[in-house]
Amino acid sequence: EIAFPPYGCVLTMDYDGEINFLNNITKFKEYDFDKKTDLTVTMFQLPTYMPFPLDYRTKEKVEVDIEDGIEASERMEKELESRKADKKPAANNGYSK
Repeated sequence: EIAFPPYGCVLTMDYDGEINFLNNITKFKEYDFDKKTDLTVTMFQLPTYMPFPLDYRTKEKVEVDIEDGIEASERMEKELESRKADKKPAANNGYSK
């Protein structure tokens, strides 16, 4: 994807599917470069706040997802620390082997 507001372009290869809200312009190749014609194209205004291809979340959704990701990461870190603590060898209470 190349996006420079207000336009963007997504290059796909060997993909026959459809990507919502994008227009397939492959048929443009059938027109002669010098030929003039009328063309109607429906264009959608999609937000691009992150550098990830096809990520059209709103700024608010990106911010919420970042916060959710931080919270999930913190929960996983605590869980990992808890599991490590459970696996620590017990104190030998002054007895040696």
